[in-house]
Amino acid sequence: MGLCRPAAFRQYDGGKISCRPGGDPETHTDAGALTDTSTIVSSRTRGSGRENARPWPRRTVVIVPSAVTFAVAVWGIRGPSLWRDEAATLSAVRRTPGELWSMLQNIDAVHGLYYFLLWPFVRWFGDSEIVVRLPSAAAMAVAAFGVTVLGGRLLSHRVGMLAGLVFAVTPTVSRYGQEARSTAFVVALATFATLLLVLAVERGTARWYAAYALLLASTIAAGLMSVLLIPAHLVYILLSAGPGGNRKARVRAWASSAAIALVAASPFAVLAWRQRSAVQWIQETDTDQVFGVVSTLFGGGYVFVLLPLAAIGAMGALGGRRFAHAKTKTKMEAEAEASPEASPGASPGVSPAGARVRTFRFLLAWMLLPGALLLLVSLAQPMFLFRYLACSFPAVALVSGAVLADMGNKTRIAVVAVAAILFVPAHQVVRTPDAHGGDDIRALSDFVGGHKRPDDAVVFLPAFWRHVTAAYPEGFSGLRDIAQEATPRTAATLTGSEVDVPEFNRRLETVRRVWIVEPGEPDLTGVRTDPLWAAKNAITGSPGFAGSLTRKSGGYRVRLYTRSR
Repeated sequence: MGLCRPAAFRQYDGGKISCRPGGDPETHTDAGALTDTSTIVSSRTRGSGRENARPWPRRTVVIVPSAVTFAVAVWGIRGPSLWRDEAATLSAVRRTPGELWSMLQNIDAVHGLYYFLLWPFVRWFGDSEIVVRLPSAAAMAVAAFGVTVLGGRLLSHRVGMLAGLVFAVTPTVSRYGQEARSTAFVVALATFATLLLVLAVERGTARWYAAYALLLASTIAAGLMSVLLIPAHLVYILLSAGPGGNRKARVRAWASSAAIALVAASPFAVLAWRQRSAVQWIQETDTDQVFGVVSTLFGGGYVFVLLPLAAIGAMGALGGRRFAHAKTKTKMEAEAEASPEASPGASPGVSPAGARVRTFRFLLAWMLLPGALLLLVSLAQPMFLFRYLACSFPAVALVSGAVLADMGNKTRIAVVAVAAILFVPAHQVVRTPDAHGGDDIRALSDFVGGHKRPDDAVVFLPAFWRHVTAAYPEGFSGLRDIAQEATPRTAATLTGSEVDVPEFNRRLETVRRVWIVEPGEPDLTGVRTDPLWAAKNAITGSPGFAGSLTRKSGGYRVRLYTRSR
């Protein structure tokens, strides 16, 4: 006898819970809100006589992709050095809640929600590399669970399982699952916001739309560019509404929820606009940048492993023959088409094959629409970075899982084997010391710590690189920051404030050895943002100082200058 499972694992027939005995989780699936029809069946199982097979143990199987995601993410999690953005995280979460709140009024408001989520974790367990990165690994594992469940609701349980596993082993997931930043949380929130949208349209009740609005607002607050998810959700609503009297009601319900989410997240948007100078460093979008973002979206490591699968999925979205024409109908499909009343709210005349095409169209919109819109925005304000498109990555995994599920066993095994071979080098790359942003602050801190002397001074060229010392403060401890006037905590910023030129020169007169911390390549933005640029830079060409030690590691360089007379 079939058992009625908790809601997350139940099947839905047109919005009603179905606890049919003997339903095969691969074939007894829900068309979701996209069609309002009863069941969609994977084309590989149609007519196979497996309708009465024993159900999968979904309560345990559905967590497998999550477990794999977490295991892969924690593998080598200490390999990459903390980089400049993670240094900002550590600088923020080491403050008291009041100090953190004050800082967010001046800088990094877009990461405020993430900082407050991470803050108690750091208070309880410390601020080591592993501790600050583990929440991101856990967030990616939660996202994998969401991908698995969402794939099962939209297409089939096999699709959900394969999509979850694709998500788990992709190097991009490991890269951001090993980073103490908000990207992994945005991925998880975007996945579950979409899942709640599906459930809200299925159930059609205000409670589910309210839950969707709350989670969508949280997603936007965690990453403002997640607002680009809303057009993709609009596509879902338009595809799911279909003919019937409830079309306008659904559109109104979704529009109201989206509007509430936007209003709730608006304070973050206002602060972010005031702090927009923080993204002035982003360069104008060029082909190399687009290439890098696309490669990260479709696998990571410039290998584009998932791009062919996404292309096949696009064919499905466009109504390709392989996806648009159903094979032999199962008994359940025939019953659903012959008796729409068996599925309340179902739309007569919508075939399971047509529902499958609609699903692929939605996934294609989710996968590509945010990137296309961000590219347009970047024409006015350069912002084309993968971190701003993280909300789209679950769709890539879902499309890939759906295409894999439609393949024969031998073809699927071959594709998975090739992908695994191509993914291995990318996984190795994302675990190297300078994998995050090209920074290896750990090596620089160790170098300075091994060569510093009492009374040594330090200068940051330009000033906003001061915050990188928060990543590994041990090597820089004890050095006199002769340009600093107020500490980052006191100034409620990431970099603090600096003295004027006369005071800097007066302090420099008492220094015998000074360390200069600067980017590995010339950073012209510092000329515009650092009033002390000329005075600091004069040290390198001054006849009174001679360079004695230099160490370049990743995106940074430290140079030691000793007074020659």
